[in-house]
Amino acid sequence: MDDTTGRLRWGIMGTGNIARQFCAAMRTSEFGALAAVGSRAVGTAQEFGNRYAIPRHHGNYAALLRDETVDAIYLSLPNSMHLEWTLRAIEAGKHVLCEKPMAMCEADGKRMFDAARAAGRRIMEAFMYQSHPLTHAVLNAVRSGRIGK
Repeated sequence: MDDTTGRLRWGIMGTGNIARQFCAAMRTSEFGALAAVGSRAVGTAQEFGNRYAIPRHHGNYAALLRDETVDAIYLSLPNSMHLEWTLRAIEAGKHVLCEKPMAMCEADGKRMFDAARAAGRRIMEAFMYQSHPLTHAVLNAVRSGRIGK
């Protein structure tokens, strides 16, 4: 966390459409800040970073993980790359928000969560319905007995 703002500093891994949506939404966040972006090419990272006012640009994913200004990684790479880069991010001491599906199979998901637990890091699949206020309202209504069992 940034000691001056108390905001979680995000590193964006990948520059595709879903990463663009994440960065656009982060502009209104009270709790997070865009700190760095990593792409396969520094030019792509610079262009993406300039578009979303991200101060640091990296031409590879490993450099993003070494960036000490980053607390957490938003991982929006292709599904087949989620296991490798989630594990590498955890190893680098970063928390991870991984796009869905987080893992290609149960065993891979278990490896990710076991690694995060052992490292004291948090990981989560970017499945927005888990955190949506309407989902919480419905669950609370069901639990209270107002709309059924």
